[in-house]
Amino acid sequence: MNTMHIIYVLISCSIFLPSYIYSNEDFYQLLGITKSATQRDIRRAFKRLALEKHPDKRTGDSDAHAEFLRINRAYEILRDDELRKKYDTYGEEGLKEDFNRGNQYQSWNFYQHNFGIYDEDPEIITLSRADFLQSVDGAQDTWFINFYSPQCSHCHDLAPVWREISKLLEGVIRIGAINCQDEWMMCNEQGIQAYPTLRIYPKRDTYQGPREKDALIRYAMSFVSANVIKFDDQMFKSLKFDKNKPWLVSFCREVDEGDCLDDDQVYKLAIMLNNLVQVASVNCHVDPDVCNQLQPQSSILYYPPEEFPSHNSYKITSLNLKDIVSQILALLPDLSLITKDQFNKLIDHLKQNTVAKPWLIHFVEQTNDDKDHDLRKLPSMLIDYNIGRFDCSSSPNTCTDLYIFKKPAFILFKRDGHYEFYYGRHTSNDIAGFVRDNAFSPLRTLIPSDFPSVTTDSKPFIIDFFSPFCPPCMHLLPEFRKASKRLDDKINFGTVDCTIHQQLCQQTGINSYPTTIMYNQSVQHYFNGQHQEQAIINFIDDILHPTVITLDNDLYIKLIENKNSNDMWLIDFFMPWCYPCQQLSSEWRTLSKV
Repeated sequence: MNTMHIIYVLISCSIFLPSYIYSNEDFYQLLGITKSATQRDIRRAFKRLALEKHPDKRTGDSDAHAEFLRINRAYEILRDDELRKKYDTYGEEGLKEDFNRGNQYQSWNFYQHNFGIYDEDPEIITLSRADFLQSVDGAQDTWFINFYSPQCSHCHDLAPVWREISKLLEGVIRIGAINCQDEWMMCNEQGIQAYPTLRIYPKRDTYQGPREKDALIRYAMSFVSANVIKFDDQMFKSLKFDKNKPWLVSFCREVDEGDCLDDDQVYKLAIMLNNLVQVASVNCHVDPDVCNQLQPQSSILYYPPEEFPSHNSYKITSLNLKDIVSQILALLPDLSLITKDQFNKLIDHLKQNTVAKPWLIHFVEQTNDDKDHDLRKLPSMLIDYNIGRFDCSSSPNTCTDLYIFKKPAFILFKRDGHYEFYYGRHTSNDIAGFVRDNAFSPLRTLIPSDFPSVTTDSKPFIIDFFSPFCPPCMHLLPEFRKASKRLDDKINFGTVDCTIHQQLCQQTGINSYPTTIMYNQSVQHYFNGQHQEQAIINFIDDILHPTVITLDNDLYIKLIENKNSNDMWLIDFFMPWCYPCQQLSSEWRTLSKV
């Protein structure tokens, strides 16, 4: 019986490595953006140019079509993570297989009315796949997300309503939008089959009702809850008050003449302040004894811990929910300031104690009471973790030793003394989600002093060399974290920020981001598969349990030239720098298992 072997063959040749080949006109410069531009930045820049330079607006210009094709091609390449990485690594030379990309474009009217529907709406969070994985997938926050296509007329009909509810529910429920034309892979993963699809997360419940403002708000509000105490005269006499939390009480008095918060507003406010304060309301017309005892001097009063139901309270001067929350956050205690000695002790404690609580530390240059009030929510959101703030100006060496050169910065310190930087949006919800998901994950930040020992460790080590300003890197990182949780017992996981450790990355031969390398007993294996958790796991399994034989000259003579006449071999001749070869490698390993 014939046997088939599937083999890698490495041919070493002295051929110029085309790491960076640039065209005369750089795509980033063409769109007027930096290399760290987000997908939203790219869309906004392209729309601006499309409205200005579209051939429909330059009918007498013979160069208009060719010039706009160039702009359109730049957009089409940079909006695709894989093509963007090719371009960043090889320039246009690496895009030969994609030479038709961007050769067609829409009318000026399309770019004016249909393109980037929600890019200018600050209350609506336009989510990329990386944003979704970081902030939505597995998070505790309630999200209401609109999966849409700019080609869909019903999506445009819904847009004004979606904008309105995003303003009405701001701070209550997180409102998102995903452009499935750009993020088609993620929409397929989420099972989106029609546009618009409106879905609540984390319940993954799809809305089926009328697309009207009130109906949408009722539906979304049914997925959130809060505790509001409605004081009446009888209850107030017998109620035992929780003095460990602050209280916020909304009064409707005669003097207010109806200018006070209604029940729906108080309920929304309680959701926005969930776990921060105890919210209560009282109607002084119906229950005058409560108001006679409390003697409110304002329609909304804030009572610090231990002070309710005394007269030591603060007036809240607005009936706007967002303003109320801002005023209350300003009254809450700030994050605890950690000294250098305290920091050193907590690091030692984490290294020595296997049950120690992880620490989230906010590193700043100087404390500023006027900023970051939103971060005051963190202690109540993360009651199972320690939280503090470190002023780098008080001990510059401490921050320098951690390679903190841009502030503010958040670092999650884990057991065993390992730590991980946070790279997401600086909002309490996103930061809290990061801590909950990663406080006990094995992924850790690596610095030059970790090398070369991590590459020669008896336990294999996989390292993601990245830049926090590189969107494909930020797409890979959440998947890398997920894989680390599943394979903790088999392999170590680490990350290196090449914007900080440039010399280390150059010495390692890193010339594009992200570059992921697995070190197995000092042997390097480059990951070139899809930026997905399962692809990373499959890659690691292939290295630990290889089914593909890598041949050198001697092995080639022994196994191939002297093979049995009945044996059949399938051989891949490749070059390490060849991008299509790299793309084939994961499929080649999969084929070898057939």
